[in-house]
Amino acid sequence: MTSTSIQMTGRETENTFFTPATRTYKVVTVPDLTSRLYLKAASVLRNGQFSPDGKWVAYASNERGKGEIYVTSFPEPQGKWQVSTGGGEQPRWRGDGKELFYLSSNNNMMVAPVTIGAKFDSGTPIPLFQANPREQLSLNDVFVRRDGKEFLINTRVRQAETVPMSVVPNWDAKVNK
Repeated sequence: MTSTSIQMTGRETENTFFTPATRTYKVVTVPDLTSRLYLKAASVLRNGQFSPDGKWVAYASNERGKGEIYVTSFPEPQGKWQVSTGGGEQPRWRGDGKELFYLSSNNNMMVAPVTIGAKFDSGTPIPLFQANPREQLSLNDVFVRRDGKEFLINTRVRQAETVPMSVVPNWDAKVNK
């Protein structure tokens, strides 16, 4: 199991887990380590993230053939809203819950305005900038500062073209001969 998000709920800590073989999210309560099924799908579930108020979970799923970003309620999954429109991975909430960031299928960092509370609503996503993430995104390749103004993305490093350099020691003595 791989931990994807931690949520503090009063005296308890709840942690969602993604289990690839069963395509489920489980909630494990600490310290007693009891678990319960939270979400099960026929498709792949990835990158689950709690909203700042702990009432919503954003995640990526390929249920329609390609990865898209969805949001559902917590602690029980009631309703499902698709946030992305052209593919998406790595959802991340702004610290106040007013925006949801994600990487689109063409590696744009996207932002969608959202409203959380008793109900969920999202606006049209817009691109912020072109990213250059690694080929294989892991569970935590994207980090967003709480205010949504800075991003840390595990990025592919391209080899710079190098030109061989020749070093001639004592060259000035050889020129004067």
